[in-house]
Amino acid sequence: MGLYPAGQGQIAAANGQELVSVDNGGAIKVSLTSQQIANLAGPGKSPVISVLSTVGAGTISAASLIGQVTSRTGSQSNTGFTDTTASGAALDTALVNPQIGQSWEWSYQNTTNATATVGGTGGVTVSGITSVPAGCTATYVVTRAAAATYTVVGYQLTDPTTANGTIICNGATPVTVADTRVTANSAIIVTLKTVGGTVGATMTIKTITPGTGFTIVGIASDTSTYNYTIIG
Repeated sequence: MGLYPAGQGQIAAANGQELVSVDNGGAIKVSLTSQQIANLAGPGKSPVISVLSTVGAGTISAASLIGQVTSRTGSQSNTGFTDTTASGAALDTALVNPQIGQSWEWSYQNTTNATATVGGTGGVTVSGITSVPAGCTATYVVTRAAAATYTVVGYQLTDPTTANGTIICNGATPVTVADTRVTANSAIIVTLKTVGGTVGATMTIKTITPGTGFTIVGIASDTSTYNYTIIG
């Protein structure tokens, strides 16, 4: 930044408030409020990950939305839930010098084993992507359309992450596999990893208990180790 003669030159904020000036003695004067300093870490800066871990319905805070990443955790027992954003008024309060048309990206990471519904309240409208399956991440653009009024528009949804594990066959005796990532809609794929005993046909899934696991069985004398992948 170039130097100004004494008593000349200033840098002003968007609202016209003087932030940096040079007084008559040639000294540089900085006038930043604590809120203006906080704004340096607002939307558009390095994302801050906020964790939301309630069981069942939760509230996505204004700070979480502004921080740009919400990581959803918590044991949901494969039961769908709804997370609702903070109100538009709360966002206006949390933002420093909010401007109409101001926008930023926000990501919602659903690391639970259930489908999340994302909704808005009090001047916040969510559209585009309102359902985020387990293991998926949705990306949104948050825009301040007017005072206390925001649109949250989803435009990208990742594929579900796959769950993996191993099974040691116990012949014709069913093996119980504990894996809470199993849902009622899961597809379980099994492949041979290490041969043991007599390898027969593909192991057969006998039962699936959502949120708990599954049982699987092979043929007599098969003690091989198998890999499994849960999809969905």
